[in-house]
Amino acid sequence: MEMPIFSFRLQRWFILVSLIISISSFKLESVSSTPTFRNETDKLALLAFKKHLVDVPNGILSSWNDSLHFCEWEGVTCSRIFNEERVTVLRLEGQSLGGSLPPIIGNLTFLNELVLSNNNLQGSIPSDIGLLQRMQHLNLSSKFPSRRDSS
Repeated sequence: MEMPIFSFRLQRWFILVSLIISISSFKLESVSSTPTFRNETDKLALLAFKKHLVDVPNGILSSWNDSLHFCEWEGVTCSRIFNEERVTVLRLEGQSLGGSLPPIIGNLTFLNELVLSNNNLQGSIPSDIGLLQRMQHLNLSSKFPSRRDSS
């Protein structure tokens, strides 16, 4: 049994209208001057990092909450990439932070600078950091107290 020509034309018309609506909404979104904050991956990775810290003196991470967008948090710098704000720098050197670096830090896929030097972080460096293809500057060094031999 053949499909009526009317039904075929109606389907083509519906597809064409759907395509036009999709393209129009995409264009409107891409020319918008206000940044879109749809990406929660970076925020969740930062909050997981915060949870792995057992010592946070002086309230250095008190801004890391829902009252501010994560791009405004202390030590966090974002850049607009593909119409979204993404974390590109995390700098918290010399803050006496204690704890560990969780593997989820590897979810900060646009991170190109990670500086956590001169803190009290312990444990191993997660292999996920090696997956951060945009990383250009990594500093996890610590100052260790000098030890004299008693011999």
